[in-house]
Amino acid sequence: MAEHDPNAVIAEADRAQRRAADPAASVWVAASAGTGKTKVLTDRVLNLLLAGADPGRILCLTFTKAAAAEMSARISAKLSEWAVIGETDLSGQLDRLLGRQPMQDQIALARRLFARTLDTPGGLKIQTIHAFCQAVLKRFPLEAGLPPHFQVMDDRTAAERLSDARDRVLNKASAEPESPLGEALRLINRRFAEETFDGLISELLMERARLGRFFEGIGGPGQITPALLAHLDLPAGESRERVMQDAVSETAFDAVGLRRAMEALSGSSKTDVDRAENLATFLAADPDTRIDLFESYGSVFLTGDGDMRKRLATKKAVETFADIETVLAREAERLIAVRQLLNTIGLAERTAAVLRIASAVLKQYEGGKRRGALVDFEDLVATVCELLRRPGVAAWVLFKLDGGLDHILIDEAQDTNPEQWDVVRALTEEFFSGEGAYEEVRGAGRSIFAVGDVKQSIFSFQRADPEGFLRMRRHFAARVETASKSWASVDLEVSFRSGAAVLGLVDRLFNSRPAAEGVLEADGEGDFLSIRHGVSRSGDASLVELWPPFEPVESEDEGAWAVPVTQRGLDNPASRLAGAIAGRIHQWIERGEMLLSKGRPVGPGDIMILVRRRGGFVHEMVRALKERDIDVAGVDRMVLSDQIAVMDLIALGRFLLLQDDDLTLATVLKSPLIGLDEDKLFDLAHDRKEHRLWRELRRRAPENPSFARADRLLSSYLARTDTTPPYELFAGILAEGEPSGRRRILERLGIEAADPLDEFLAQALEYERGHVASLQGFLHWLEASESDIKRDMEGGEGGRVRVMTVHGSKGLQAPIVFMPDTLQLPRGTAKILWGEREDGVPVPLCAPAKPEDAPASTAAKDAAERKRNEEYRRLLYVAMTRAEDRLYVGGWATKQRAPEGNWYELIRNALSEMATPVEDPVISGAAGSDLPLLRYETPQERAVEAKTMEGARAPEKPPLPLWALAQPAPEPVPPRPLMPSRPSEQEPATRSPLSAVDEGRFKRGQLLHRLLQVLPDLPGERRREAGLAFLARPVHGLAPGLAERYVEEIMTVLEHPDWAGLFAPGSRAEVPIVGQVGAGGGEVTIVSGQIDRLLVEDGRVTVVDFKTNRPPPERLEDVPVMYLKQMAAYRALLARMFEGRAVRCLLLWTDGPFLTDLPGDLLDGYGPGSVTG
Repeated sequence: MAEHDPNAVIAEADRAQRRAADPAASVWVAASAGTGKTKVLTDRVLNLLLAGADPGRILCLTFTKAAAAEMSARISAKLSEWAVIGETDLSGQLDRLLGRQPMQDQIALARRLFARTLDTPGGLKIQTIHAFCQAVLKRFPLEAGLPPHFQVMDDRTAAERLSDARDRVLNKASAEPESPLGEALRLINRRFAEETFDGLISELLMERARLGRFFEGIGGPGQITPALLAHLDLPAGESRERVMQDAVSETAFDAVGLRRAMEALSGSSKTDVDRAENLATFLAADPDTRIDLFESYGSVFLTGDGDMRKRLATKKAVETFADIETVLAREAERLIAVRQLLNTIGLAERTAAVLRIASAVLKQYEGGKRRGALVDFEDLVATVCELLRRPGVAAWVLFKLDGGLDHILIDEAQDTNPEQWDVVRALTEEFFSGEGAYEEVRGAGRSIFAVGDVKQSIFSFQRADPEGFLRMRRHFAARVETASKSWASVDLEVSFRSGAAVLGLVDRLFNSRPAAEGVLEADGEGDFLSIRHGVSRSGDASLVELWPPFEPVESEDEGAWAVPVTQRGLDNPASRLAGAIAGRIHQWIERGEMLLSKGRPVGPGDIMILVRRRGGFVHEMVRALKERDIDVAGVDRMVLSDQIAVMDLIALGRFLLLQDDDLTLATVLKSPLIGLDEDKLFDLAHDRKEHRLWRELRRRAPENPSFARADRLLSSYLARTDTTPPYELFAGILAEGEPSGRRRILERLGIEAADPLDEFLAQALEYERGHVASLQGFLHWLEASESDIKRDMEGGEGGRVRVMTVHGSKGLQAPIVFMPDTLQLPRGTAKILWGEREDGVPVPLCAPAKPEDAPASTAAKDAAERKRNEEYRRLLYVAMTRAEDRLYVGGWATKQRAPEGNWYELIRNALSEMATPVEDPVISGAAGSDLPLLRYETPQERAVEAKTMEGARAPEKPPLPLWALAQPAPEPVPPRPLMPSRPSEQEPATRSPLSAVDEGRFKRGQLLHRLLQVLPDLPGERRREAGLAFLARPVHGLAPGLAERYVEEIMTVLEHPDWAGLFAPGSRAEVPIVGQVGAGGGEVTIVSGQIDRLLVEDGRVTVVDFKTNRPPPERLEDVPVMYLKQMAAYRALLARMFEGRAVRCLLLWTDGPFLTDLPGDLLDGYGPGSVTG
């Protein structure tokens, strides 16, 4: 039972947390729910820093990015606080952290730690295992066999590529039916439905690391069949045909005994006579015919599920032949053995076929990733794991990493999978191998720290390994103790979250079977270690209440032709339970029900409703809350394409692609975007003159304002569909109008539609990043991907009820928790069953239907079902321990009897000896039961300052001012910039670099242009030498003497008395310039360009533009017009920038080189206008 002395349990918790945070020891922490796991992690890092650990040598691995961010924020906040608080306060905080008075040097160090962590490159390494592995691969890409520029795919891109690889393999197998792949596909088509096959392939590819170990262990995909035969204890070359031939041979069965049995059966009942006829037909047939008759022959002895019939003969037949039951039972056992052998062969065949396809898909997928320099999230851990095991490479990588890590901390260690543990084990390989060179230099120890809780390991679908947590604890304990280092195994059992009633029920429930199975740790003899939660809040009121199950009610059969005028399903037990929960919450809020431990009324944000899975009940629950005007945050995770707002946008997109789709158009017209009601839609559609609804809408637009508005909106959307990318199209639809499309949707569907709309636009952007912008492609991509939204439900979601799965609630808590989904067990098993060879190599098997079960698959199914039920009970522990003050348990029944071992049964059995029956007519009446409620509660003993209703409620937000609701004025859209340096008109043709005549002149022009750019910035005495050095580079390939000649020409330009000022120290090269030019009529043109050379003097500004490899004009009037426009634009901008100074424009032709001076009066006729800004 839970401990109830608050002073004692808090003192116990402090001692345990300090042991866990001891920087001198390696520590393995088992932290029950609510025991301050995050605080221990934070204290551990702070203690390491105070002990002198280098911040850059601490690695903390978390399960999620959110956990990493939270921990990083906590540590940064504490260090920044230490840097500025007073001496007394700092000393007090360090005293509480260390458990002793801090020394003066520790106080001084504490003040410097914030700056020290900021100065650490990359800061503290607090990250997920995937982020760490990505960093390792970025550091050692070549050692890992990856290109240095590799990118990590998101899940959607990976799924797309995997689907593409699967389609390619299946197309190839279909095109080559006689190939091994074709034969595998033919077998799969005979034995599996399409959905089943897709599920098999998906499950296999999700386990790529384990599948890779299987292929590696058997010697490659070519050894699939021999490996499976050996694993299933089948002799090599065993086949279905051979087994059947042996099974029907005369020596295989007791022919004499069966004939006597046949004679006895033939004189008995009708059933026995039918059996006798089957036996006679089979015994009289030749071996080949017997094979065809084998199934009907087997039905004499076996049921459809393959079990022996309970009664093989009637009493009369037994009287005729006393040994008939023995003979028939012996034959039944033989047939069962034959069937099991056939099923085992079938299991091997089906598994081999699926594995061949999966191997080919995986090869295609891996090839695509290599070609695209891509990796997925699975690759990150698997590749690092392989890297750290690779001979000749691993030692070097570990040496480099080992030099950068002293302390590794692992959060949520119970959810770490085997490959991730392999990475941790490799990283710590040298931690405990004796005093090394690094330790001698640093004078500091090294440690491993892990915190987790086997009771909360609920992520098996991510390959979480609760046994791995215990196995790795034993591994590291042995390593540390062998190295004579300090080791501690610490249990944190004092809950700072839940009240005494909740924890008392949890202790009683899980200290008994079967609830303890898979939840509690067992000792060496197999007995479960007891669980004992210390209660730090024993003085606070707490309550557990078990409602009677909501039973289905008999409903009258409405008949096949009943008019559908009433909504069905509102009287089913799940709906009534949702209504009862919503009614109870509404009652609390209306009457100001007090949370005694908090001293304030209950608010919607205090309530969390937990379900095992998202299904119909979740939507019923949200609907019931909304009907009573209770703020609800909606579901914690939703499929994007299932949201009504998104469905409306998809329907609009489909209409824009195909206007003749009347049903889709009707959906759009009824949506909030258009807003026709049913009467107007009926008026438009019924008895219409036009065959198509769209044409009818356009025809009738002038006669009805609603039709006119719909026509105007849809026509405007259609006008831009062909030329606008999906994001821009839908963003415009949602932003335009008064009211805007977004506002119309939110007014109809509520604020919870905002998240799906934002995510829809984000997905449009994501699609355009990796695909050609296409509306049809985007809609197909969106619907095929089944993208979902995960809401952040921490902190009461802004004062709203949270409805979420137990998995989603991990790490969260609430004062009041409802558990309505308790009467059902998880259904179904995995499609891929994993076994293991004696050498530890994993072996996959395709799970068959029950009649086709083989001994190996039956054993694997039993093991998988046992693990599934163990996690089901761990999920119950997580759900119950989310509650702080109150836990309400309910459930809805079906017409089927509730399965044994369900949550409701486990809780009722544990609560029955603790609770008091309470009559509640409202709940019992809604449940359709005369059973009372069971309630177990503890009183409020701790004094709490009462808070008023007004003080407890969040202040009401003032209404938005009118200007905030008005549409903003359209922003001015500037025209496309005029870029004089890149004119839009056709330039004169350049000299061809491939022409034998012009080849040298082309290269010469480029080189002279480059020299004119760089040489003027050098001192005069160095220009000639630098120019020669530049031209002497082998890359230019100049003939002897050309370099000297080119430099001489350049020096002639630079030193020319008329031009020297252009290249003097005061001049500038490559000067960017931008401005607005009035083009007349109120229009504005943006000018943006780059001036090759600019000289600003007291009375004059000179601008020079180089023309490379262009034939120079012989006369001024031959200068191309586009060049005149370019220089006129520069002149207009510079004249405004440098008022009062003349602007001189020059063209420098490198084909001379010579200079063309463009007179101002000539340029005046080509200017774009006056400068306006």
